[in-house]
Formats: sequence, C-alpha cells, structure tokens
Amino acid sequence: MLHSCPSCTTVFYSHAQPSSSTRNETTPVSSDISNTNNPAADAQIPSIRDFISNGLVRTTHLNETIASLQASLDKLIEERSALDIEIRKHKLKAALSPLRRIPPEILSHIFTFTLSSHSPSADSAPWIVSAVCARWRAITLSQSRLWSSVEISFPVIGTNTSMIQTQLSHSGESPLSVYFSCEFAEECTEEETEMMDILA
Repeated sequence: MLHSCPSCTTVFYSHAQPSSSTRNETTPVSSDISNTNNPAADAQIPSIRDFISNGLVRTTHLNETIASLQASLDKLIEERSALDIEIRKHKLKAALSPLRRIPPEILSHIFTFTLSSHSPSADSAPWIVSAVCARWRAITLSQSRLWSSVEISFPVIGTNTSMIQTQLSHSGESPLSVYFSCEFAEECTEEETEMMDILA
C-alpha cells in the first residue's frame, strides 16, 4: 500500500493492511431507506447526519492525500522522463565509442589520408573533418599540412577568397600544393583574379 509523509510528501510502500478506521465506513442507513424513497425513522436521523458530516471530512482528507500522492507521482514521472532523455543522449552521442579514446596523434595520421595524394577533392577535406566536432577541429587546426593542398577550378564554385585566406593561414610553413584547372577559356571574374593574387 502507498503512503505519503504528511510533512515532506515522500511516497513509500507498505505491506501493512489498512486499519479498520481507514476503511470505508458502513452507512447507518438501512437498505430499505437507501434503495427506496421511504422516510428514515426519527432514531436514525442523528446517526445519518453524523455519517454525512464525518464522510465529508473524510472525503476532504482523502482528496488532500490523493493530491499529495499525485504531486509525488508527477515528480517521479518528471524525473523518469529527464533520466530517459539523458540515457538517449548518451546512447546517440556514443559516449562509450572507442573512437573517443583514439589518441590525437593517431587521428591526425588518419586525417592525412584526406590529402590530395589520397583524395580527389582535397580542397574540401580539412573543412569537412574540422566540422565533425570540437576535438577533431582542434586536431585539424593543429596540423598545418592538412591545409596545404589548395584546389581551384574555374569557373569557381563553392570557394571564395575568405576560404582561401583562412586555409593559407592554417597551412603555416607547410609547402603548398596548388591544383588549378579551367574548364573553358574566358575572362576571370574579379573574385577569381583576387584568389589568384592571394595564392601568388
């Protein structure tokens, strides 16, 4: 049976059976009165009034107890929901993934396989790798050679002077590998000319 502390509303469970005082009281009205429209005897009226009065008090007490238990139940449901959210969050983010325990120097070596000698689209590789998470970004930014491959194809699509400047600033003292291609002959745009000037 569930009980609640009257001072702190803590809910606890007890195997004890409710005492006779907590059980439903039996009405003093006989069935021939409660089930019909027959009038009650004069001797029954005081006990019926007492029963109604005590029943109203008891009902008020029960309502208060139910409200207290409901508040405790709502709090437990809220705590369970919060715990479920945290569990799902850790599962989705793979908190125990072995990838998290790979040392930075090993990850840095793995990232080198995104360079031009291994990948046909080396220009986007450092941007993609560094966008995975804060840890990968820190490792990527610490390795200047990951930013030393620059690829420009005219007409320029998806690359701008700001990206070129950022990549060059991250490349540090590493030798640059610049890959330039042009699909068709036409005059360079102002932005394309600026990019070539930056690289030069």
